[in-house]
Amino acid sequence: MTKDTFITVRPHQGDKWYGKGDRREAVREDVRHLLENDVLAEMPAGEAEGENAADAAAAKPAGKKKGK
Repeated sequence: MTKDTFITVRPHQGDKWYGKGDRREAVREDVRHLLENDVLAEMPAGEAEGENAADAAAAKPAGKKKGK
């Protein structure tokens, strides 16, 4: 089985401690429950080797700015 790379959305204990934004390589079937419960997220396409992969996966939509 091949391993895929995921981004940690919520800190958790797996084979080691994973903090928010950490990358985790695992067999998809082994971490399916973490994907379903929003603990892990898919690595954005083309970002697997990029420095901003964790930021891209954990980014939340920006709220509207309040007027002055």
